[in-house]
Amino acid sequence: MHVDLSHLGVALGGGRVRLLHGEVLALPGVAVEHLFLLRRGSVLAFDGGDARQPRLIAAPAVLGLGDLMSEGRWRCLAVAHGPAEVQPLVATTLGRRMAALPEGHRRLLADLAAEIAAGVAPVNR
Repeated sequence: MHVDLSHLGVALGGGRVRLLHGEVLALPGVAVEHLFLLRRGSVLAFDGGDARQPRLIAAPAVLGLGDLMSEGRWRCLAVAHGPAEVQPLVATTLGRRMAALPEGHRRLLADLAAEIAAGVAPVNR
C-alpha cells in the first residue's frame, strides 16, 4: 500500500509544509517513505491498540524514526492537531546512511528505535 502525499505539494522536495487540522501524515501498516520533522504545532498519533487515547506529539519532534528503524512501517495513524508545520525527509536517504554505519552503531540505533516504539524511551524532551 502506498500513501498519496500529493496534498503536501511540491514541498516533498525538502521544503516546509503547512498542515490544516486533521490532515493525515501516516497510516498504520504503510511503508515509511518519509520522516517528518515537526517544526510547529502538534500531531495526534492513534496507536493500533486504543484510539480513544492518542499520543499528543508537539514540536519539535521527528515523526517516523522509530517506525522506520524497527519495522519500516507506520504503527499509527498520525494526523495534524490544529495547524502544524512539517518538513518531509526522504526515508531512503537515512536508510542508506545508516547502512554505512558500523554494526555496533546500527545495533544501538535499532535498540533505541525499539525502545521509542515501545514507549520506554522519552521521545519529546
